[in-house]
Amino acid sequence: MIMWYSLIDRLKKNNSYLNCFFLISLLLINSCKKEKPDNQYYFLNVNSFFASNKYDSTVFYKNQKMIGKNRWNGDLMIKTTYYENGQLHSYREFVSGREMGNVYYFFMNGQIKHYNFTDDHNRAPYVLDWDSLGNIIKEQGLAISPNMTSDMESTDLRKGDTLAIHTTFPSPPDTYTILFGGYKDKNHQVIDSIKLSPIRNTVYYKSVIMTKDSIYPFFTGILYDKNGNVKQKSYFEVSIFVK
Repeated sequence: MIMWYSLIDRLKKNNSYLNCFFLISLLLINSCKKEKPDNQYYFLNVNSFFASNKYDSTVFYKNQKMIGKNRWNGDLMIKTTYYENGQLHSYREFVSGREMGNVYYFFMNGQIKHYNFTDDHNRAPYVLDWDSLGNIIKEQGLAISPNMTSDMESTDLRKGDTLAIHTTFPSPPDTYTILFGGYKDKNHQVIDSIKLSPIRNTVYYKSVIMTKDSIYPFFTGILYDKNGNVKQKSYFEVSIFVK
């Protein structure tokens, strides 16, 4: 707005009102004729909000066709992209702004192409690749992430304190996972072991510590295919000293 006023003031000083009108009209006409380049990307914010005033979704377009969408569910953001024929190209999960969770890529015909899981340490403990005919050409990984995270305020533990840890696990297509958590005493005798109920792709374990000296918190994950056959079994433990 300041630019337009300064221009008009200069023209007024030269008593060129007609020239001012002509210049503004010419600029407006040219701007109306200008078209978006064919390769321009732009986005539309859908008018749906959470209580935090975060957008429920943001949709991306190219050449009037949707090519991507971001959707939020609390701290989880699901980022999807699409081929120009509308077929899903990719599905990726982000938590608190960084990639964490399940990742899928698809061929243009809808056949799945790639799967991997990114844990909360930015590592991929499970990877799957398919060819265009649906045959698995690569499969490697673990049923549960080996990276445990402490949910305790202090590592200075004493008998009677609460042990609180969590880890993450993958969800490959056509599979399911059963998970356990617990801890062992200094002699590696199991003190506690329970079946865990996951929240998304995370499992949490809590228990009151009933012994002193070294303890060994652990997680076990058993990955099954859709027919109930074991595909992978993973076990991880760490050592913690208790006063």
